[in-house]
Amino acid sequence: PLLVTTLLPRALTDRLKGLAGQGQATLFMVFHAAMTAMLARWTGEAEVVVGTQVANREDEGLESLIGVFINTLVLRVGLEDDPSFTALLARCRRTVLDALEHAQLPMERVVELLRPTRDASRRHPLFSVNIIVHRDFIAPATTADFRLTSIPSVSPGAIYDLNFFMVERAQVGWRLSCEYNTDLFDQGTAERLLRCLGQILQAVAEDGGRRISTLPLLEAEEQRSLAEVLNRTGRDFPRDVALPALLTDAAHRHASRLAVRCGAQQMTYAELAVRADVVAHALASCGVRQGQVVGVAAPRSAEALAVLLGILKLGAVFLPLDPALPAARLAQAVEDAAPLLVLTGAEVPAGLEAAATLPLATLMADAARVPRVSIGAGPGPESEAYIMFTSGSTGRPKGVMVPHRALVNALWQFQKAPGLRPDDVMLSFASLSADAALLELLLPLTVGAAIVLAEDAEAGDAMRLADLIGRSGVTVVQATPSRWSLLLGAGLAEVRLRLILVGGEVLSRPLANALLRHCTGLWNLYGSAETTIWASVLQVLPGDGPVHIGGPIGNLRFQVLDRQGGLVPMGAPGELWIGGEGVTLGYIARPALTQERFAPLPFAAADGRYYRTGDLVRRRPDGGFDFLGRCDQQVRLNGVRIELAEVEAALLAEPEVSEAVAILREDRPGDLRLVAYAVPAAGKTVPGDFAAILKARVSGRLRAAMVPVQVVILAALPRTPTDRIDRRALPATVPEPAAPAIAPGTDGLERDLAALWQEILGIRPSPEDDFFDLGGNSLLAARLLLRVRLRFDIALSLASLFRAPRLRDFCGLLREAGKVEEDREVMRVQPRGQRMPIIAINNTGIFHRLARHLGSDQPFYAVQALDPDLPAEGHPAGLDAILDRYLAAIRRAQPKGPYALLGLCTAGQLAWALAERLRMAGDEVKLVVLVDAWAPNHLAGRSRTWRLAAELSYRSRLLAAEMRRLARGRQTIRGFIAGRGPLIRWRQRRDQRQLAAGRLPVLPFETRDALFVGYLAQATSSFRPSRQPGPVLVFHREDQPRGTFLDPSFGWGALVDGRVEVHGLPGDHLGIFEDPGAAIMARHIGAALA
Repeated sequence: PLLVTTLLPRALTDRLKGLAGQGQATLFMVFHAAMTAMLARWTGEAEVVVGTQVANREDEGLESLIGVFINTLVLRVGLEDDPSFTALLARCRRTVLDALEHAQLPMERVVELLRPTRDASRRHPLFSVNIIVHRDFIAPATTADFRLTSIPSVSPGAIYDLNFFMVERAQVGWRLSCEYNTDLFDQGTAERLLRCLGQILQAVAEDGGRRISTLPLLEAEEQRSLAEVLNRTGRDFPRDVALPALLTDAAHRHASRLAVRCGAQQMTYAELAVRADVVAHALASCGVRQGQVVGVAAPRSAEALAVLLGILKLGAVFLPLDPALPAARLAQAVEDAAPLLVLTGAEVPAGLEAAATLPLATLMADAARVPRVSIGAGPGPESEAYIMFTSGSTGRPKGVMVPHRALVNALWQFQKAPGLRPDDVMLSFASLSADAALLELLLPLTVGAAIVLAEDAEAGDAMRLADLIGRSGVTVVQATPSRWSLLLGAGLAEVRLRLILVGGEVLSRPLANALLRHCTGLWNLYGSAETTIWASVLQVLPGDGPVHIGGPIGNLRFQVLDRQGGLVPMGAPGELWIGGEGVTLGYIARPALTQERFAPLPFAAADGRYYRTGDLVRRRPDGGFDFLGRCDQQVRLNGVRIELAEVEAALLAEPEVSEAVAILREDRPGDLRLVAYAVPAAGKTVPGDFAAILKARVSGRLRAAMVPVQVVILAALPRTPTDRIDRRALPATVPEPAAPAIAPGTDGLERDLAALWQEILGIRPSPEDDFFDLGGNSLLAARLLLRVRLRFDIALSLASLFRAPRLRDFCGLLREAGKVEEDREVMRVQPRGQRMPIIAINNTGIFHRLARHLGSDQPFYAVQALDPDLPAEGHPAGLDAILDRYLAAIRRAQPKGPYALLGLCTAGQLAWALAERLRMAGDEVKLVVLVDAWAPNHLAGRSRTWRLAAELSYRSRLLAAEMRRLARGRQTIRGFIAGRGPLIRWRQRRDQRQLAAGRLPVLPFETRDALFVGYLAQATSSFRPSRQPGPVLVFHREDQPRGTFLDPSFGWGALVDGRVEVHGLPGDHLGIFEDPGAAIMARHIGAALA
């Protein structure tokens, strides 16, 4: 149904009329005030705009005319000061009377004057909610000539998102109805809105002096359901034991099983328990006692895991200190947590000068010589387990104190869902400064599963991490959405995992659906350090709608409250409060902040302490929650929680800055960036590069993820009429620096790198530009390094980009690392193995998945003898000269046969010609693989009529395939039009003109590729291939045109003396080299070479 309705009793509406009379108002004005109050309470907004209609028949000349003269009025009312209902009624009265004064101004003219930003999803440009009040003014009557009767109206459908009616029904009361847009609301939401409105009308009829914030929205039963029934999450767990007892029990049950592997080092459960015991006694001999804080600032290793377990076993408090953090941040953590001792690696990180430090190796060496000291009975369930520092709104990080009971509950619940088994292998690569790392390190040890601990160099490199997952038998991986995107791009798509866990950021539906193809179970996680790692889990199923977050895990409770601390109705936005066993002890050395953020429910103090998350959510009828954003200025970027106030405080600490604001921008879809804006102090003269200076200064105080990618200097910050900073009015983009174009004479490597930088940063670089000054961050750096590895087959660490952040310097580093100039024509996609190599012609960046499927003992090379970036005049003239270049490169890659060649499209024709040349030189060619390639001039022997029929058959089937993709939603109309030949050629000419004019540093990839393919096609146009012995494998995409007049072997069958196999593959022209096409291709190639 489009409409829900309820009846307001006559007794209630009579009291409302009395309330109206007291304020010299009408019943419509009371209804308007109640609607305004309800919408303000439901949405949390301090200003409400609704529409209504007037008859517009004040002109006496209209009395005798039949017709509709209705006009629409817009009523706007503010509630910033939380007025009483009677005060709000007075405001609504003034608003309505003012609007009636201008009722004859057509709405179309109002819209024309205001020019509001149009939103296609809204049915009216100025408001979404409409209200109407109708008197039951038609009384049935009969005369000699006619009869007057009322006929119920039939709704044509929702004209507005929400349309509320009050219609008088004689002797009964007033019928209150809500017509709703079913694209936005369901029946349950509309019914709840009506109930809330009815509650408010009932309350103000009894006491019109109540403030808007105190008006009830919920009936008693609904209040009980939200507060109690929906929070019955009690689950059994070992509440009276601390974590060491849980781990000791698991170690006894799984003593001989592998516990952890890190590089070449590995330990069984028994060995790990012994090492943890040694650490506990060694710390005790150093004077550490239960409840004292021990910091760890050491590289990732199996030994570091033993140290963590030893600290917990002793009953001390574990304090993770990431050595990569800025010195100022480490110093603040040490000052607040006051660790008795900090264990380090071989080098002591800057920032720990105030702490007593001890190298981990020294501790372990001394443990073998020092007599054992009693470590006591160990911690209790209420004892502190660890302190985790997070971003702080005051500019200072805050340390969350987590008790053992909260940690044990979290791990126990995760054993059940998502569920971990003894045969699982879980990857651990999260930074220890993030509490998600504790799930990776501790959860497997409670069930007998194994941990694969990534070394520091692996954890920051997506390609190495994907390789580690593939070769280590990992079955469970936890990562942020940003990291998952990188891993999928790095080749993880070939691995099928049992469980994929995603948390720390909003999980988009496209990414979720991509991940679902590579796992048995996908789980969305939500939580914060203050509620012990993750507070919510939800299994994500395939679908089209947004991915939401789940309900609370066992023994936690979720309440959604408004600003006044009252429960909001289901479907209404509010702040999420989390209570139960996961709630931590508060912030170390921050009692005032602890009292502010950890508090009992205003309406149920006996329910214990709750943590105010600051997250804006909406409860769903299915038990889940929609995440809507933040109530405050906290954001999450790349999985890191960032208080924007902390970034602003770091900027304001500079004497030259008078005002500063930081925001999270998404100027390009999917590209979230932290940007700061600063205003120089009055009377201060700042240099032209002040933005870069500020960024450099704050990078010494903020962790890397919190350093703004750009600092923008403004003369003043934009402000609202109430003098608040208008964050929405901050400049959306920073003018791009006028970087000089890459000179035409510059070598191809520098042009390639410039194109990669522009693609990733969205900014045209000059040779002297710094990657990080142009907005680069660690995540974008990881993307760049991944693209570099795919393009040049050279793996560089993140540290290398920090050492050489300028384009020209990084180019030199790349040459030095891989001798790119000498080896550039031959890319060793998979260099290992003793078998005969497969040599692919051109397209060096698409063969990684195929090479992996062929196995680690099958070498796979790709030869790109010609630089696609050069114009046609820079290439050899004629097919023979082209073949000479490719043969020289092939001989360098593999001096002697037998050979196996592979080519895609035009490169397939080159592969055939090269096979001819090699055989003429006396070499054996064992296999030729032709992918989506037609034999050149294969119709040369046919009649002109046959050639014309074949051409028409091919083009009609190609067009039909594209139309099917359009109909099935696999291609957009824009994409279809953009793929037409004339438009493609026009874009190529445009790009070439812009390059010549210096407006483009390099041609876009698609233009370069198209021009290069066109050059090769021209070169092979007169090629008359000769017959050759088989075998030959022909692969084609499934929608490659086939049928009457079209050779099923694509012309190759007539050229082969021997076996020709033809196989169709799912995917488009390049997509067939993704899975499952790559796997199918590898299976047939492997069989042909066996």
